[in-house]
Amino acid sequence: MVNLDFLYDTEDDVLYISFAKDRRGMTLSLNDYVVLIFDPATAQAKGLTIMNYAYLLQHDVSLPVSRLDEFPPAIQDAVWSILNRSPVDKYVRLQEPSSMRLAERVTLPDILLAA
Repeated sequence: MVNLDFLYDTEDDVLYISFAKDRRGMTLSLNDYVVLIFDPATAQAKGLTIMNYAYLLQHDVSLPVSRLDEFPPAIQDAVWSILNRSPVDKYVRLQEPSSMRLAERVTLPDILLAA
């Protein structure tokens, strides 16, 4: 069961999305903007951190998944699986095998109203 929680830092333009009460797990920076927190044993997402969120949402920037190659194949497979399924796929969407865009599911006004 997903325990969804948002925290938006307006000063630094960072969106924190939590999918679990316990966010402890492996933290993996996918690129300069998106960090995934997950449990490598179960391949379950714990959270996402998106830097420059408002800017990225407004400009619909394609983001390379450039840092995944630094990890062992088992971790890479787990991360690709996590990125392709709920709840993560509601917030980032894969385009090509090595890039992603923010999904337009959550807008900045929605986050600010929920805070």
